[in-house]
Amino acid sequence: MLILLPSSQTMHRHPSGRAMSLPDLSFPALTPTRSLIAEVLIAESAEPYATATLRISPALAAEVAGNTRLLTDPAMLARDLYIGTLYRCLDLPSLTGLARRRANHWIVIQSPLYGALRPSDRIAPYRLSMNSPLPHVAPLANRWREPLGHVLPTAIGAGLLVDCRSGVDATAWSPRGSLALQWVKVRVNGSAASAKQVHGQLTRHLIEDLVDAQSPQDLRDYLARHFDVQLSRRDRGVREWLLDVTPREDDSGRSRTRPALRHLTNA
Repeated sequence: MLILLPSSQTMHRHPSGRAMSLPDLSFPALTPTRSLIAEVLIAESAEPYATATLRISPALAAEVAGNTRLLTDPAMLARDLYIGTLYRCLDLPSLTGLARRRANHWIVIQSPLYGALRPSDRIAPYRLSMNSPLPHVAPLANRWREPLGHVLPTAIGAGLLVDCRSGVDATAWSPRGSLALQWVKVRVNGSAASAKQVHGQLTRHLIEDLVDAQSPQDLRDYLARHFDVQLSRRDRGVREWLLDVTPREDDSGRSRTRPALRHLTNA
């Protein structure tokens, strides 16, 4: 089984240690695209109007300036770097033993800069979103479509693909042909913040309980222990499975989802 997650815009900004090496990251076939995007991002982030060019809030100017040191600043494991809502709920750093090994094998993180990552990859923090109009590079989702199409099908193999991406992230790549039969797109009923929380929680459940679902029905039956779920099929040229997930409420009307875990100071 492979769980495909989006990256997080909220990152730990004070790593320590050695700088990253792009060729040493998982999926080395993505290195040429990573290098191209990194080169353009570094150059554009050094310009006076970088925040406007990248359509990033001026309040984040320091993070945009940090892009210029992408290849020299210290790096840290992706599982520690990303600290947005999804990753606080998933809380990868707290996993140990077999659960940690399974997380490193089952989870792929899609990034606008790095393409696809494993939680154990060492990367530098950056400020870039999939919809940033990076000059001289085609829309990032388009730029990544072909390279991801070369590496992700092999990573999925004969297992199930649990897709927790949404919006523009989901346009960067999607399965085709027979691989679509293994594709379950997880949709969460609620706000964007609620969706991130639930995606983190259900991924944690799958990893912690070592649930290697063999079919969309197996995945539905397991997640039904924790959420209200409904499995359906949609035919839009590619017949992916859709798993609609709704958090359950307690007697007070509040969601009975696992609370976000905070493993880093000021996360």
